[in-house]
Amino acid sequence: MGDVVSLASGGFAPIVWIGAREVDIAGHAAPDAHWPVRIRAHAFGPGKPRCDILLSPDHAVWAGGVLVPVKFLVNGRSIRVEKCARIRYLHFALPRHGLALGAGLPVETFIDAEAARTGLAHRCAPLCLGGAALARLRARLGRRALRLYGKEEGGSTAIPASPAASTSRRSARARAMQPAVGAKSGAAGWRKIAEPRPGTGRTSFQPSTPITS
Repeated sequence: MGDVVSLASGGFAPIVWIGAREVDIAGHAAPDAHWPVRIRAHAFGPGKPRCDILLSPDHAVWAGGVLVPVKFLVNGRSIRVEKCARIRYLHFALPRHGLALGAGLPVETFIDAEAARTGLAHRCAPLCLGGAALARLRARLGRRALRLYGKEEGGSTAIPASPAASTSRRSARARAMQPAVGAKSGAAGWRKIAEPRPGTGRTSFQPSTPITS
């Protein structure tokens, strides 16, 4: 049996691929497109997540039956941008796109966005990028953040809440930006660091050097 992860639906699934992506954020013309997002403990409900977790801005969480990139949920209190100069993202894939538990919070596993767009891969839930559903979710999380943290100041809201605003700003900077691959942009931008060992089904990890911000 290979290494497995807990699924939001219950049970387990084997890991079939693990990738790493290192980003020199300080060298980008649009660093806010790459800063990680911190989800503070209990932001979505008791034990969701159990402790603070960091996700890449395009990584989607599952809430209300839909997947939402976490950058659209930033509120400056319970979900906030973590500014840093450099970061190393890790991601993993299951036999099919699914929801794993990240400290108790349902988050998506890796999917090749281009394959999903062309129908070669299928998301485990609808992707929500705007509209009334996103507005309701943001409002609910905002009310909970106010109960948990009051009118706490200091959290960055640098990542736009509007997909249209994000698209407009990035297109204006497109020529100046270095090529970068987001969490949803496909396996080509990731360096494979683990895969099942032939004949064993278990995952073999290659040592790597952590990068600190």
